[in-house]
Amino acid sequence: MTNRSSVVVIPRTDSSEDTHLTLKRGLRRLFTDEEPPHVAHYSDGAPYFPNRPDLLYSSSDCHCSVALQVAPSGLLPVGIDVEDKADQAARILPRYTTEADRRTMACFPQISPLELWSAKEAIFKAFSRYVRDFQTDITLLSPGHFAVNRLGEVAVSYRSGSELSALSESHHTYPDSLVLAFITAPEVEERLIVL
Repeated sequence: MTNRSSVVVIPRTDSSEDTHLTLKRGLRRLFTDEEPPHVAHYSDGAPYFPNRPDLLYSSSDCHCSVALQVAPSGLLPVGIDVEDKADQAARILPRYTTEADRRTMACFPQISPLELWSAKEAIFKAFSRYVRDFQTDITLLSPGHFAVNRLGEVAVSYRSGSELSALSESHHTYPDSLVLAFITAPEVEERLIVL
């Protein structure tokens, strides 16, 4: 494990593969020189490493993939989301956006509803102690930049399925509809591992 934030994307070997097994494959890839830490869950379902308080951990899964983010404590909060339901994200857009979000999306048409949903989910995971209302406490400012009530500005990085396919170590093809979003900090270099 390095002193930077790491993101791992793992394809499911098949649609019935257990999420925990897929995550274990990702953790083994990340912790190549040591035994991967044990994963426990807080009462709200958020994962953490009970024997490694020096590390923060977030994970997400969808139909075809699982993603995880690990970073040293104090580096930045971690929050990750991987989604592949573009039609659903577009259909329920008014449930998770404000009028201001939709005006900003109109100015930046490259932001898809799925990217916005995934980014808000990643931010919520990272700052759940401060975000009471998913819809109104997280506001889109511009592509990759959000305001979080009581906290300030937060940066989110996106990757599409085709970008992940191009980076894949195993030459796995990720669907074009897939969106990965994770919390980033401008001064922190991300280590992105795509299996």
